[in-house]
Amino acid sequence: GVIIVLVMVLVSILVIIPKFLSTDFGRKIAVSYADELLSGKLEIENWSLRWFGGIHIEGVRYDDSSAGLRVDIVEVKGNQGLFSLLTNPEGIGQMVLNQPDIYLYPLSIKEKKSTLAEQQKQEASEAAASDKVPLIVGYFNISNGSIRSVSGDGKESILAKDINMVVSAADLKAPIAYQINMKSKDEQGQIAGEGSFVPADDATLSLEDIQSKAHLNIKNWELNDILSIAGILTQVPQGKGRLNADVNLNGSISSGLHIVGNAAIPELKLWGGPLQSDRPVVKNIDFKLDALKQKSQIKLNRLDLQSSLFNISADGVIQNERQNRINGQASADLPEIFS
Repeated sequence: GVIIVLVMVLVSILVIIPKFLSTDFGRKIAVSYADELLSGKLEIENWSLRWFGGIHIEGVRYDDSSAGLRVDIVEVKGNQGLFSLLTNPEGIGQMVLNQPDIYLYPLSIKEKKSTLAEQQKQEASEAAASDKVPLIVGYFNISNGSIRSVSGDGKESILAKDINMVVSAADLKAPIAYQINMKSKDEQGQIAGEGSFVPADDATLSLEDIQSKAHLNIKNWELNDILSIAGILTQVPQGKGRLNADVNLNGSISSGLHIVGNAAIPELKLWGGPLQSDRPVVKNIDFKLDALKQKSQIKLNRLDLQSSLFNISADGVIQNERQNRINGQASADLPEIFS
């Protein structure tokens, strides 16, 4: 009789747990526990949890002021219940993120140095431990996302919108396929990417051993907002110009990652930053690259940069300060530069 009572109590507790966590009080306890594991602050407006039948989360906000980052997600839906997620944490099933908005905030000089130091310390610690990340199996769908910058006075600027991404990781050994598309603020620019990568033999995402195949295409993308963000992080000029580019990657860092790409900017206007009062205009920029990245070495098969102001071509090997072997030619239109 005692065993039956204990079993009934245990079953009752198990049944109550999802309902308790779905209450405001239970959700706040769970979120406060998650906060202790994160560098930023997590907020969730509402969620519905079940042992079986999937989860539904609304109003997610993650704010990490020390990193100048905030992420808002309108809705998260998953078809796996708590039982599947706890018993098989590597498999999350189908997960949908609806309208994730990423906000980038400027950091002060002190915060930049502190954040950089923390990142370097963390990267060194992670590198010493292992460069391998456990693989999570599932189907991810990100829809209608955006990336925005926020100035010091609170003014928002859209860097990219209508971001849609699909990632399919069906098996621990199978290739992981992905597709991503986004538009610029003025909707004239577009970025489309697709590809796949094969996990390491031990079913982890080893940065050096991942066999990757990717294609990225950029059409008519305005550089103004991108240069503005870069200007917050470091001393670069501001500017305007439309970027068109096409890049292909194939291989891995350990066996050789082959990078072939080209980029063109019909006209680039620059000002501010280190240029001070100068306002140069560079026309007909054309860049071509064919390189092989293998561990600490980069082999340049071809590097060509042509423009109305200067032309550069180079090939060779970049390894370290003492073992670089570079052949190159350069020319400049001095009258145009000093005009």
